[in-house]
Amino acid sequence: MMCGLSAMGFVTSYCAKAAEAVEVINVNCGGHAWEPESTMKGRANPTDRGVAPVAYPGVIWSEGFGWNRTKLKNSEDKPTTVGFHVDTAVGCAQDWRNNKLTLLIGGWHDANKTPLDISGLDKFNRYDLYLPSQDDYGRNKGGEFSISNRSDAGTNTLISTGKNLNGATWVEGEDYVVFKNIVPSDEGGIHVNFTGTLNGFQLVRFDPRKPTTISLKQTVGTNKSTFGDRLTFTATVGGAKPVGKVTFYDGEVPLESQVVNSSSTAVLVTDVFAGGTHPLSARYEGDPNNSPSTSAPISLLVTDNRPATTTTLTLASGSDHPTHGDPVTFTATVAGTKKPSGKVIFYDYEGKEVTPISYYDSRYGKGAALASNDLPPLGAKTLDAALKVEITIKDLPWGRHSITAKYSGDIQNAPSNSAACALNVKARTGNGKLKVFILAGQSNMEGHGAVDWGGNPDTELRTPPIVGGLGALRGMIVNNPIRYDHFVESPHVLTDTGRVKRDTPLPNFVPRNDVWVSLWNQKGEDPAGEVKNGPLTPDFGASTGSVGPEYGFGLTVGDAMDDQVLLIKTAWGGKSLAEDFRPPSSGGKVGPYYGLMTEKVHKVLNNLKDYCPAYQGQGCEIVGFGWHQGWNDRIDTKKTAEYEVNLVNLIKDLRTEFKVPNMRIVIGTTGMSMVDIDPTGMKLIAAQTAVSQPDEYPEFAGTVATVDTRPFDFEENSPSPGGGYHWNYSGESYFRIGVEMGHAMMKMITK
Repeated sequence: MMCGLSAMGFVTSYCAKAAEAVEVINVNCGGHAWEPESTMKGRANPTDRGVAPVAYPGVIWSEGFGWNRTKLKNSEDKPTTVGFHVDTAVGCAQDWRNNKLTLLIGGWHDANKTPLDISGLDKFNRYDLYLPSQDDYGRNKGGEFSISNRSDAGTNTLISTGKNLNGATWVEGEDYVVFKNIVPSDEGGIHVNFTGTLNGFQLVRFDPRKPTTISLKQTVGTNKSTFGDRLTFTATVGGAKPVGKVTFYDGEVPLESQVVNSSSTAVLVTDVFAGGTHPLSARYEGDPNNSPSTSAPISLLVTDNRPATTTTLTLASGSDHPTHGDPVTFTATVAGTKKPSGKVIFYDYEGKEVTPISYYDSRYGKGAALASNDLPPLGAKTLDAALKVEITIKDLPWGRHSITAKYSGDIQNAPSNSAACALNVKARTGNGKLKVFILAGQSNMEGHGAVDWGGNPDTELRTPPIVGGLGALRGMIVNNPIRYDHFVESPHVLTDTGRVKRDTPLPNFVPRNDVWVSLWNQKGEDPAGEVKNGPLTPDFGASTGSVGPEYGFGLTVGDAMDDQVLLIKTAWGGKSLAEDFRPPSSGGKVGPYYGLMTEKVHKVLNNLKDYCPAYQGQGCEIVGFGWHQGWNDRIDTKKTAEYEVNLVNLIKDLRTEFKVPNMRIVIGTTGMSMVDIDPTGMKLIAAQTAVSQPDEYPEFAGTVATVDTRPFDFEENSPSPGGGYHWNYSGESYFRIGVEMGHAMMKMITK
């Protein structure tokens, strides 16, 4: 466990026993971020640095204000969830390394406000809670604490006066109220009341139950079997008369759960194994007296002698570009030498959910598939006499889909998968008019995301960069080809680790001729010259080889709409809303870049044939406005304080300027650079969020949306970790921001 550091980096003499602790949770509620000891070496005053902590592999940002949940892992490295509630608008991150778990909170919790609630804990574990009472600048503030687990089970022993550990005087670095051996409620909760200021907490978990062992043996059959053989596996649990269940696994896939019998064994009898090698293991789930344990794996090799089959999938009726709600029918046909029988299961994207590449193991590649969550199948049907099945689908959400059919096989026939059929569901039927979207902001709308060269997963600093590395768009294609291969003209040639081979010619990105882009930025002496004009590709960023939100946004709205789309992008780095983009209604001098933005948009709209070749006089509609800006206001407290007013005025003035009273507006928050531990940054996000809240601005209800971009700050799994600004140059960050802004836009349009 970690000893010697508090949540603020102060020295403390209180640590749980190293032999007991399996997990440490440190939470910092102040502006000065807690850092692991290894990152503080050489610093004269680590408590007065005001810097964000170094992010480690596996960092996951939570979503939401006030109530925050973050995905954790327990001592067996299995997913679990811990949530905590404070009254300030905060977020949290996690770090799991060397069995030490770190959580960070931004903001602080003052007296006489909502108590601290911690939830999602393992009710069989016990917890020691350390509560320092210092503000975000290390100033000591007295306080009193009480704790309740909202349960009659167990005891909570208070090891302190309830005020501090040193009597009446608070001493920097040593002021803790400590609760030992806390028993969570049956729901896994701890409730803390206090006065004074709570600035962070440390939660140490230990398991008081007796350790157990579990072994797995194959008791019927051999470890070299043939498909269809009935095999038996026996798990034996050692402990204090263990009860409960054992779950058997094939790799990461659970097979069955069986009850531990009076002989402390659980038995699995099965014949489900397909051909190939199967790593089998058993996990004892524990009981009130015995801790969980996992067996060593055993290997099973199954030979499948069934003759091969083929499965084909065709679109039987309907369009491959249907409008949402239109029925589409697919037919799957199975062929084999021994008249196949059984079921065909239909999937979208092979039944796997998109997970950001940067959430995978930092040494990415083969682990990518394991990181995707399972999605339910679209349906399953039994083969008819003609060896065919049909499925009719009409409830797929709008956007791109990849439909496949999987024949499950039978006792005489091997399973087989069909090739994928692409399906692009439109959100609504078009009216023929050109659909215009305006995208504007500062450098994060310009776009500095890596397209080809990403971070090197083998080095701490992610250098030298590699093609298809972490954070690059190529990396997304390399790791999830079923999702993203349609971005490029031909598949990538890969190594066995999932990387693009050195010196391999890179396939070109497919231009989207149904989505045209007019990019305005600095060009020579003109501060707003048209830099580029053409079909959408990932080459409309701040410079060659960089991408911004426009790519994900354009793909999303282009997939959803029947009509031709035009994106007019105007963005300049280092510009504030308070001054540079200042709207007329805010008073004072109108921002020069507000004027340039509106001037250039009018220029395009008045000369559509010159700037959008697809326009042939069919009429046009300004549909929406996307705004991704805020850094220059975030680093200035005065500008942050007036941001909400200026953003409201910007929305109203743009609607008046372009004569579109209900123009849809999407704001992408300024969620990068570990904003959750930056109080000013969180105030800016609160302002960006407030404008889309119907109870605060009812006139904007249904026409203004805010996208929380904090989940896309991938930190270490980026081309340039630690830079903070420009999303660490992650092309995946920019892409996902654009996609989410596009989804938010289309949700408002479809309404």
